[in-house]
Amino acid sequence: MGTVLSAINQMSQSLRIPKELAIELFKDTIKSVIKTKLGENVKSEVNISEKDGSIELFLIKKVVTDPINSTMEISLKEAKEIIKNASLDKEIKVRIPFESLGRNAVILTRQLLEQKIKEKEKEKVKEVYTKKTDEIIVGTVQKVDKNEIIAKLKDAEGVLPAREQIPGERYNQGDPIKGYILDVTPNGEVLMSRSHPNLLKKLLEKEIPEIQENIIQIKAVARIPGIRAKVAVISNDLKVEPVGACVGVRGSRIEAVMKELNNERIDVIQYSTDLKTLVSRVLSSVTILKSDVDKDNKKMSVIVKDEDLPKAIGKGGQNALLASKLTGYKIDIISESKFKNKGITFIKELDNNTKNLLVNNGFMTTADILEKGIEQLAKVPEIGEEKATEIYNIVSNQMQNTNEKVEIDK
Repeated sequence: MGTVLSAINQMSQSLRIPKELAIELFKDTIKSVIKTKLGENVKSEVNISEKDGSIELFLIKKVVTDPINSTMEISLKEAKEIIKNASLDKEIKVRIPFESLGRNAVILTRQLLEQKIKEKEKEKVKEVYTKKTDEIIVGTVQKVDKNEIIAKLKDAEGVLPAREQIPGERYNQGDPIKGYILDVTPNGEVLMSRSHPNLLKKLLEKEIPEIQENIIQIKAVARIPGIRAKVAVISNDLKVEPVGACVGVRGSRIEAVMKELNNERIDVIQYSTDLKTLVSRVLSSVTILKSDVDKDNKKMSVIVKDEDLPKAIGKGGQNALLASKLTGYKIDIISESKFKNKGITFIKELDNNTKNLLVNNGFMTTADILEKGIEQLAKVPEIGEEKATEIYNIVSNQMQNTNEKVEIDK
């Protein structure tokens, strides 16, 4: 019976539960074996001695006149042999030897117990790590394949799916691995991410004291994992310059974070509540000549100088993509020369009905309006000479003022 106590003690330690709870788990397992062997509706009682590990099994039977099911019923005569004052329709406990459950009862008990232990372990992992979501965790790589990386954590197993990995990053068995906790799977595995924007946010919080002390606040983070990221910050203290504090002396602070992310390039910019200013900063501080914002559909079009277009878009469209991720707006970047030939949608002074009339009658671009002139515009139904003059002047002024710059607050 010492093996029973040993198993209970081991279970208590591995699951980090009280010994009393481990004993109840053992009892429930034996009850499950009894139901498997004798029937789902069978009632039973299991006692385990905490002193020597001895096990007592009882079937709870109803006293009846004529028993039909011997596992659930007992005659009054048999009942009185066990309890002298037994009476009809009452229940009594009938002791049975464990061996009566069959040869494979021990094997079945072990299997069910292992299953219950695994279920308890999963519950424990869910309980512990659900509270740790939105945190960084460190583990050791156990297994690597094309679909996922399995990591050994302190008291659980971590999973880093391919979709949450940094492209091009390689790990070998035994390597340390750091990830952001997304969730806990139904199987009790800790779902990790190395591509989530919050991983970068948490790393910055850890590396930069001013963020920990809430002197500097991270307002938005956007990433192309392993390639480039943009972080918008503000300072709650006029004496602290947020970008410089985050970058550190000679880039020391930001470089430490970059190394954690496979040398992902990180641009720190000062946040602004003005959308045009913020977008300009995300687009490598290019000058925005003109912009059009559709707040309802979360769309924005910006005009930049022809020579600034490659810089604004960025290598492989990185700046444009990160600007969209950071602001939540779909951003269309257009060169100045292209705008002059495709600018009707930018003319806020014209209502949608007027724009549709112009497009339907061949005035597809601002250049069309300037080239065809007031006389041709006036021939468009519902336009007339007065409105044609107004439209022509609006477009003419638009072209003249294209070089107006967006005011960028420093």
